[in-house]
Amino acid sequence: MFIGGVLAAGKNKPISNKSAATQNTTPHNASGKPGTTRKGAQTPKTPAPPDFKSYRISSYRIWTCANPKPYFVPAPIAAACAPFSMHPPQNPRRPHSQFNPINAPDPHQGKYIRVFVNSIGRRTLMEMKTPKFPPGSVIVKEKLTTNRIRIAELLTVMVKRAKGYDPQNGDWEYLVTDGLGKKVQQRGKLNNCQACHLPRKEAGYMFRHYLPNEVGRRLR
Repeated sequence: MFIGGVLAAGKNKPISNKSAATQNTTPHNASGKPGTTRKGAQTPKTPAPPDFKSYRISSYRIWTCANPKPYFVPAPIAAACAPFSMHPPQNPRRPHSQFNPINAPDPHQGKYIRVFVNSIGRRTLMEMKTPKFPPGSVIVKEKLTTNRIRIAELLTVMVKRAKGYDPQNGDWEYLVTDGLGKKVQQRGKLNNCQACHLPRKEAGYMFRHYLPNEVGRRLR
C-alpha cells in the first residue's frame, strides 16, 4: 500500500586534550567489553518501530479511494500478496528466499482489489506522473474475493517511512493485516513485497494499473 521514528542523541561533554590522549574512544563497560560506557550509560539502540495504531489503518475507508470499481488481478500476482504463512514452504537453507507466486495456493483463483490512500500521499498517487511519496504516506490495498463483496479477506499496506529506514527499497515498510485493518499478520521489510515492488523504483515503487482511465490521463 508508511512514518519513521526519530532517534534522540544524548549530549556529549567536550573532552580536554589531556583526557582525549588517555581515553579509549570505544565505549566499554566495567569488564572492558564494548556495549556500555565506563559510567554505565547504554550505547544507543535501534529505535522501536512506530506503533501500528499510529498508521490509522483501521480507518482507511474514509481515505481517498483510488479505484471505486474493484480491479481484477490475475491469480499468480494475487497469490503473491498474502501472508508469508500462506506461501509454499521455503528452502530451509534460504528461509528468506524470494517467493515464487506461480507455486502459491489456489493458483487458478484471481482476486479483486481496491486501493485507498491517506491525505499525505493522496496528491502523489492520484496526480503525479513520476511519484515521489513524502514520509507518512500510507497506501492500503483491499484484497477481495469478488467484485461485489465489500469485506476484504486481508489488507496489504505500504507505509513511507523516514529517510534511512530502508534506502535500497525506497524506505517503504510493508504490512499485511486482517480485513478490518486491526490485526497485524506481518510487518517490516517483507522480502516477497520488496521483490515485487523493486522493479517499480522509477515509479516510486508503486503499481497504478488500477487507476481509472480518466485519472491516469490527468497525471502530470
